[in-house]
Amino acid sequence: MPSSVRRGGGLRQLVKFNLVGAVNTLADLAAFALLVRLGAEMLSAQCAAYGCGMLVSYLLNKSWTFQDKGGADVAQIAKFLAVNLFVLALSAALMHRCMETWGLTAWQAKLLVTAATAWMSFAGCRLWVFGRETGKEGKRPAAAPSDAGVSPVRTSGNKD
Repeated sequence: MPSSVRRGGGLRQLVKFNLVGAVNTLADLAAFALLVRLGAEMLSAQCAAYGCGMLVSYLLNKSWTFQDKGGADVAQIAKFLAVNLFVLALSAALMHRCMETWGLTAWQAKLLVTAATAWMSFAGCRLWVFGRETGKEGKRPAAAPSDAGVSPVRTSGNKD
């Protein structure tokens, strides 16, 4: 297990992230099933369903997994979208490839690709979106010496 996952409650975060992942995957699958049943094309259904799961994921991971109690943060939402849009693009491409190359059904491809790309979402959320050191109060501590000599950014409103 990478040291970045062991530090700062990372294993607990990984378990919570996977539980949230199960919930948002169910939301994704339910939306996908509904859209396909209504006649939506596979790629359109995948994008819309992924968006539904992504909303559930952001809300639950922010408040529960990473315990970020801060209000709406535009930069954080942009990072979350970037991670998830990257994984969405990759998953859509991989689904298409699995269906074309191996003759899998859309469902088979979706389940295989979802399992294969979940770890990328966790790494992006833990290390970039919510920060690997986010605490219960949603605050990130000042940089430690182990942070490669990076000092915290100070603004005129910061007090020691």
